[in-house]
Amino acid sequence: MTRVVVVVALLVAGTAHAQPTPMPLAATEALNSMSRPMAMAAVPAVVVRPEHRRGRRTDAKFWWLGAALNTAMLLDTKSTFDVMARCARCAEGNPLVAPLIDRGPVVAYAVAEAFDLGVMTLAARMRHAERRSVRRLWWVVPAALTAAHAVAYRHNLGVGRD
Repeated sequence: MTRVVVVVALLVAGTAHAQPTPMPLAATEALNSMSRPMAMAAVPAVVVRPEHRRGRRTDAKFWWLGAALNTAMLLDTKSTFDVMARCARCAEGNPLVAPLIDRGPVVAYAVAEAFDLGVMTLAARMRHAERRSVRRLWWVVPAALTAAHAVAYRHNLGVGRD
């Protein structure tokens, strides 16, 4: 019983706080008028949007580039598995992707999709970066990866056709 009383007493003591003493109305108005400068009251607040924040984060160019990247990745990965099925002595040449290919198509496609999603997210952020040079180069990484996938796909079409 004494434990409950002590806990209740501590809870009540913890919620207690000092109450402000009421001020006369004239003193409150004088304090309020002194706390805000007169020059600031006449200037309206204007919010200026920086140029790099205008417009949408994504547009048709962004989505077409993302679709091209995804298509090239799918063709490259599919052709890699086709080559591995028909050529016993063939192996994946990319040491970073080889363990994914060894684990099967589900893992390879899932990791490739996640990677492409990350690349396109980075590109979307680059489009609205504060630095102009970064904004102008948002498309370089997805385009380079698309080209690399296309070259690998074309290479895979000729491999193992003995």
